[in-house]
Amino acid sequence: MAVEKYEKLKGFGGNLTKTVGEPIYIGKRGLIPIIEYYTYSKSKESNRHKMKTVVTGFTVESIAFIVVEGVKEWVLPINTKNTELGYFLDEIPELAEKLQETRDILGSK
Repeated sequence: MAVEKYEKLKGFGGNLTKTVGEPIYIGKRGLIPIIEYYTYSKSKESNRHKMKTVVTGFTVESIAFIVVEGVKEWVLPINTKNTELGYFLDEIPELAEKLQETRDILGSK
C-alpha cells in the first residue's frame, strides 16, 4: 500500500511504517505477517477562542505473509505489489531475525 492511498488526508502530517507480526504455525509451515501502519495528525489553533484542535489517528493493515516451509520462503501478497522477499528484508530489518526464529521452531517440530 502506498502513501497515495491516504491522499484524502492532505494537510495531515503522516508516517508510514512496515513491521512484522508474530509467526503463525500451521503444521510444518510458518506464516510471518507483514504489517503496515500509517499514523497521522493535524492541529489547528484558533486565536479567537484560544483553543487548539488536535486530530490524530492511525490505520493498521496486513499487506503480506512470508511463508516458510522447510528451506523455502516466499511472499504471499495481500495488499501489495511487492513479491520479492529481498524487498521486505531491506525495508524491515527485524524480518531476518524473525525468519531465523521461524526456521528454528519449524526445524524442531
